[in-house]
Parts: sequence; C-alpha cells; structure tokens
Amino acid sequence: MFATSSNSELREIISNRDDILKSLSGSPKTKPELISSVEKSRSTIDRAIESLGAYHCVKKDENGTYCLTKTGRIALQTYQDFNNTIESLSNSHNIINEVPPEFELGYEFLKNVEIFEAKEGVPELVLSKRNKIINNSDEFRGLAAVAFSSYPETLLAAVKENDVDLEIVSNPSLIEALYQINKETIATLVSHENTTILVTDRDIPESLWLTNGSDGPHSGITVHSNGGIVGVLINNQQAGVERAEEIYSQYREAAARELTAANLEELEASP
Repeated sequence: MFATSSNSELREIISNRDDILKSLSGSPKTKPELISSVEKSRSTIDRAIESLGAYHCVKKDENGTYCLTKTGRIALQTYQDFNNTIESLSNSHNIINEVPPEFELGYEFLKNVEIFEAKEGVPELVLSKRNKIINNSDEFRGLAAVAFSSYPETLLAAVKENDVDLEIVSNPSLIEALYQINKETIATLVSHENTTILVTDRDIPESLWLTNGSDGPHSGITVHSNGGIVGVLINNQQAGVERAEEIYSQYREAAARELTAANLEELEASP
C-alpha cells in the first residue's frame, strides 16, 4: 500500500487530472489526441501522464497509445461517486436534515439519489414523480407516516387501474385518521384482493417506499416537516434500494396484524 503521504498525493492527482482519466476511460489515446480531447498543452499532458503513471493509473499499451489501468478506472469511478454524493448533500441538505434519525440512510442511499424539493404553495406537486413510478410498477410496499387526503386515492388508482400489488405498514392512529377523511376509498382499498395493509404499534417516523416493475426497482422517502411535504428522495440503484429494504423490513417485521374490513366496521361503530 501507499504511505499516508502517497494517499494524499494520489487524491490530489486524481482531482487535478480527472479530465485526463475521463478522456482515457472512453478509449486509449495518443498524446496528441489527449491534447485535442482535453484542450491542454503538451507539457500539461506530459506531466499528467507521468504523475498518473507513477501511481499505476495509466499505462502505455502495445499500440503506443495511453489507456487506463484497472486502478485508474476504479480511482476515476471512486472520485466521481464522491463528487456526486457531495453534490447530493449540498443540493438537498434542507431535505436530508429533516429525515428522522431513526432512518439511517447512509452513503448507500445518498449515492446517486434523485432530489425533488417541494415548491411553496403547491407542495404535493413534488409527488408526481413518485406517483408515476407507482403506476409503472407491479409491486408497491411502503411505510405510511403522514395522512394526506390524496394518498389513498393514489394507491387505489394504482391497484385498480394498473393492477399493482400493494403492501402498506402503518399505525392505528394514522389509519383511523385516513378512514375519517375518506371512508369509501379506504374501505375499497382494504377489501381489494391486491391490497395488504399491516398495522404496527411502532412509531413510523417517515414515509419510505419500494417499488418493482418493468423499470426495475426503486426506493424513495417522502420527507415531511410539521405535517407538510419538504421533498422526495428517490434512488433506483441497487445499494440504495437494498438500504431502503433493510429499513422497511424492520417495520414490516414489527407489524402484528392485518387491517380487515371488520376492523373498519369497528372504527365506524366506535363513538
């Protein structure tokens, strides 16, 4: 392994020469081709090749062109992933900071996350991307943390019109609140053969969801503050989906019973 000072030097070289690495990641190039590709002087290219070669990121092949080594490709990917994650944090700090500490998103979820911030005056418009993903999926599983009147209608439409298999985990107080808002929709949703609504006494701090379908798996978190929507975080990368799956499973396993039509009748009969 490199010494600590060498680690620091390598990070600086990758940061300063990432344009060279990007150019070579497409195809091997001669020095004149690199000069044209990155629009740098010959002396700059010479220094870049020398420094990257010293750390085994670039080599000269049998054709006399320069190409990335495996080390070079991994170094470039790592650098790009780091920059993407930092950009995500910078662009979404006001949303991420509202995610409760119970949801440890970690690097896995924040890497390559898509960020949708709610707009003042029309906050629910930010849900359009999520709703599109739901309607294009075969399966939707979610933790319901906040009661919005549009939520049951969105899910019922997905179930009835797009034949989506639905599983929701929520707590009794939220289910009762949603039922009082829209009794007919909730009753239809509960009785539909594609729907499973599970009840847990465990507090659900935020609305997390997972889908699967022809567009592949997606995961997301609808972030709220003071009862309103702050934004939506969506990740369709394997590591992000797996992290969301881990969180969902913790609450799914704590769900002790399934909501039935009989339970709704009990709510109706209660004073």
